[in-house]
Amino acid sequence: MTLKDRPFLLLAGVRKCGTTALFRTLQHHPGIFASRIKEPQYFALSSSTVSRNLAWYKGLYPEQEESRRIWMDGSTLAFTSPIAPEMVKQVFPAAKVILLIRDPAKRSFSSYTHMARQVRRWGERRGFSTVLNSLESAAGLNELIERERAAITRASKDGTLNESYYTRSFHRERYDAPFDTELEDPLASFRYFEESCYSRILPRWDDALGKNLKVVVFERLIANSELVLDEICEFLQLGGGPIDLSLEKENVGRVPKNLVVRRILEFRSQNAIARRGVEAMKRVGLNRIIELIQPRLLWGNKPEFDIDLQLRVRKLLEPEYSYWFERDPDLRTLWDIPGDQSADLRSPNSDLRSE
Repeated sequence: MTLKDRPFLLLAGVRKCGTTALFRTLQHHPGIFASRIKEPQYFALSSSTVSRNLAWYKGLYPEQEESRRIWMDGSTLAFTSPIAPEMVKQVFPAAKVILLIRDPAKRSFSSYTHMARQVRRWGERRGFSTVLNSLESAAGLNELIERERAAITRASKDGTLNESYYTRSFHRERYDAPFDTELEDPLASFRYFEESCYSRILPRWDDALGKNLKVVVFERLIANSELVLDEICEFLQLGGGPIDLSLEKENVGRVPKNLVVRRILEFRSQNAIARRGVEAMKRVGLNRIIELIQPRLLWGNKPEFDIDLQLRVRKLLEPEYSYWFERDPDLRTLWDIPGDQSADLRSPNSDLRSE
């Protein structure tokens, strides 16, 4: 079977919207064959890198060539790549793509905490208030995105984030790939607010995929997982009835407890001998002990995203909420803030309700 005929599913994001949980669930369906690497980020790479390395990518699905099982890739960086939709369609004309979206404010904050916890080659070192303060005078989504891009550039220059988080050697070292990592958008991981502006990115996926694109709302997936999974199986034309969906928390947002712990984690992450030691402990069955000890000794609690902070973020993203509330009125309930008494966001002149 050629790639042009190959059934293919890309969970193209959005990051921090349940893509990992959905990937882990769908990989148990007998009609799906998951990539041996959950996030190869292949379609987030430059077009020339994608074109030259199809053989490597095919090698991520080591099964019989004629199998009709759907190949599944869970690379979330593809969502923001401006060329990914056309590249997916070019390589896999029969491709289907699922985009998961979530309350935009909560997704932005969750994405921030994910990067703030990183210890590999320095992730995010700005406080969330610092990030937010640099954006709050923005008028509209266009200016918000411009301000965020400018803030990322400044933070990169002063060393509070590393825009080379994905180094050129990332794919060679992590996935034994025969090419350098050349992402189409190297800064995608730090675009917390831009990535939550789904309505600006969605059209290029819709133009490329049409009816082969499905948008799934994270809150619906959590609230009624069995129904949503049935809809996904129908979208993928998978027979055999529904399968159980038991969503576990994946990639929980948390940060190192203090500077000493951060230095220890950085050493473990960047030192080859230390990494091999941790992997050896996992192989001999000590991983459960590690999982129990780490939260107590190493990790602090997830930063609090209180109502006042949520309202500040929602105000910045108000046009995005307006777009989705008009498209899907039920999201007003799903994206509601319990306990919010803000009159401003409940007024008849605003399209944005409280969470």
